[in-house]
Amino acid sequence: MNADDFIKQSIQLTKNFCHLYMYMKTPEEIEKISLLLDEQLSVIGTGKHEIYHHKQDFIDGLYLSLLEIQDIEFELLNEEYYGIALTDSICVIYGKIWIKEVNDKNKALIVDMDTRFSIVCQNKESAIKIFHIHHSMPYLEQRENEYYPKTLLEKANQALEYSQYLEKIVELDSLTKLYNRIAIETKIEDFIKNHKENYALMVIDVDNFKNMNDNYGHLYGDMVLVDIANLLKDLFQEKAYIGRAGGDEFIIFFHQYLTYQETAHQAYCIIRGCERLSLKHNNNISCSIGISFTTLDSTFSKLYAEADIALYQSKDAGKAQFTFK
Repeated sequence: MNADDFIKQSIQLTKNFCHLYMYMKTPEEIEKISLLLDEQLSVIGTGKHEIYHHKQDFIDGLYLSLLEIQDIEFELLNEEYYGIALTDSICVIYGKIWIKEVNDKNKALIVDMDTRFSIVCQNKESAIKIFHIHHSMPYLEQRENEYYPKTLLEKANQALEYSQYLEKIVELDSLTKLYNRIAIETKIEDFIKNHKENYALMVIDVDNFKNMNDNYGHLYGDMVLVDIANLLKDLFQEKAYIGRAGGDEFIIFFHQYLTYQETAHQAYCIIRGCERLSLKHNNNISCSIGISFTTLDSTFSKLYAEADIALYQSKDAGKAQFTFK
């Protein structure tokens, strides 16, 4: 075999090995890799800081790596291969491979590996096999015994998740975990810019709440508010923005279209839910509700003011009921 053919076949062997190594998912693919390797294989790598003295040690490591990469798919971005025939039976193939994790889960950060390698191929008994592998993966924060780089990504993703958590809690009322007044006003304003007519807003006030605090204490009052908040979430989490305007007042804005009859039914569900809370607390718990609907010229302030007027009409009429503006 002349030198050019030896180099070409060694490059093809190396490429086959690299592709199997990058995309392996099953024991059968590891067996295919094994067929490309000489029994006296040695491996030096900076990926998981490995040194293997025999082929079987390397193959055993590949089986372990299957446990870590089952949920990751890679795509090849670039690859380069070069070869030098040192003797009639020894050829060195070197180059680099750049692969990236397929981002099918909309993750903010993904695995991105730029690997350099040199591979020694040996022609023994008219069969070319890989005799030695040296690969370098420039990655500063990879843990010992990791089979692909994830440590820094885990830390970065944790930081992003914590940042998103902080953004979320800024919007929430600390007691009820509903939207606070600023957050729900913003969400309603944003919605009605593009959706004009006949979306319902409810303003809900707990009847006689001051008396509860005076007679049973503020901790008891907080328990009642949390129970009412949970009632509203159970009823409307999927169809409405729910917020605590402050004190014992709540706001519900339905971002799904409801008829007047359907809206009345939702208000009735709140009143019935409060009756169940009365049994739980062995105390009379009720809510008064005012309801308004968006029009072409609606703003949050106008919508809220109209519902607030209807709320006090419910209070004046005897409480524990709802009124349309």
